[in-house]
Amino acid sequence: MALLHHYRGLLRTVECEYKRSNHFMRVIAIGRFLYGIVLLGLGLTIFNLIGKSLADELLALVTKLHISSHVYYVHWLLQKISTVSIGILILITVVNFFYAVLAFVEALGLTFGKRWCYWLVIWDTASFIPIEAYQLFKEFGWVNFILFAYYLASVIYLLRELKQVPKQRNQEVILSPLLTDLIK
Repeated sequence: MALLHHYRGLLRTVECEYKRSNHFMRVIAIGRFLYGIVLLGLGLTIFNLIGKSLADELLALVTKLHISSHVYYVHWLLQKISTVSIGILILITVVNFFYAVLAFVEALGLTFGKRWCYWLVIWDTASFIPIEAYQLFKEFGWVNFILFAYYLASVIYLLRELKQVPKQRNQEVILSPLLTDLIK
């Protein structure tokens, strides 16, 4: 019974440390989770294209969406899609699934306030900043500007929050009361 009371107190201490209002942290975690869902759906879609004629599938999609096949980009894509091999589709699918799992891990890690996850998300998010900066430099667009601002704000916020997240305690500190209670 003393063991149960000890760990209830320990859990309350941990809960109090993380009960700060972290609305932006929730936004980042939800964004990562939704990004994982999108990547998972995209990966499944690409997986379903393996073994099919990509040109026929794209033409059917263009027809279904009522897009003229004479549009420059559609015409260009119809010409280039025939060079995509099954091996490339498999590679794209595997990479997509891997990145979806990474996005889910990031979302869960941020939700539970794991310090290692902060670093993972900072690294992952910061890797998109140069791409968005280049896109903004090349041609201004509101979507690119919003993504650039979101990525930059996320990295700055996570770096600031990282200072406030307690470092993991040594397992000896957590396990020693357990051993003490068992010996009694």
